[in-house]
Amino acid sequence: ISLGLVGSEMCIRDSNKKFKAKKTQIDDLLNTIRGVRMKYTTPRGAENQMRKNLATSGVKVEIYDKNDNKMKVYYVGGATANSLGTYYIMEGATEPYVMHIPSFQGMLKGKFLKQPDDWKDLMMFGDQVENIKSVTVDYPKQKSKSFKIDRSSEGEYSVKPFYEVTPEINKPVINAAVEKYLIGYSVMMAEAFENRNPNRDSINNTLPFVSISVTDLKGGTKVARLFPLPNVDQYGNPILSTGVGMNGSQSIYRYFADYKDEYGESFRLVQHRNFERLFWSYDYFFPQ
Repeated sequence: ISLGLVGSEMCIRDSNKKFKAKKTQIDDLLNTIRGVRMKYTTPRGAENQMRKNLATSGVKVEIYDKNDNKMKVYYVGGATANSLGTYYIMEGATEPYVMHIPSFQGMLKGKFLKQPDDWKDLMMFGDQVENIKSVTVDYPKQKSKSFKIDRSSEGEYSVKPFYEVTPEINKPVINAAVEKYLIGYSVMMAEAFENRNPNRDSINNTLPFVSISVTDLKGGTKVARLFPLPNVDQYGNPILSTGVGMNGSQSIYRYFADYKDEYGESFRLVQHRNFERLFWSYDYFFPQ
């Protein structure tokens, strides 16, 4: 994988696809690169063992400047016997070193050697209210609850039924309610990636609980389809009813999310307690 700035955002390239990088992971990586220090030079007689360690398990690290000029290349190997140091060697050098971070105890290789999904940002939507042009929320099994929000060029909101068969509510829209609802889109985080889930295709072919689409003022659209992951007992049987959101007893604590944005498509795991703030009903935006 490669990590680098694209515009003002740190991105990851994985299999020639671009994704927004997770800030906490990038910060940890940069702090590791910046903070590493030499613990001691190669012990006499241990050079061959250290080189063998680096050759068989080393991670190649290439560092470039903002103009894409290569600044430094080195290899990070395994840990010393007491796990308090990590083997390093510069490209082209013959002598390896044992390195460490003075405030950290443990092997540094783990800071570099991660699965591609570990580097990717878990944020979903992430839009600020002032940047949202429209939102559609479709509950396939509760069509009367489905709705779409549009923002006019003057900043006024309209809320309409998503399905034509749903009667319109002839009351003024409460703008404050719309803004309160839209704030929720700025803090939607997934719990984890599930891109390697063997059941991904079969899950995507089922009916989602809800499909949510957000379009920003520049015309970019992000779409999430959420599939309930029922809470089950020790025998695999669902607990309570399957009702969730507007009505019913909660038995859904997580969802699988098929998510698409400008970086492509991914499959994620999300929590009900976070996403339930988006599960409003059409009539919630009007005086009761």
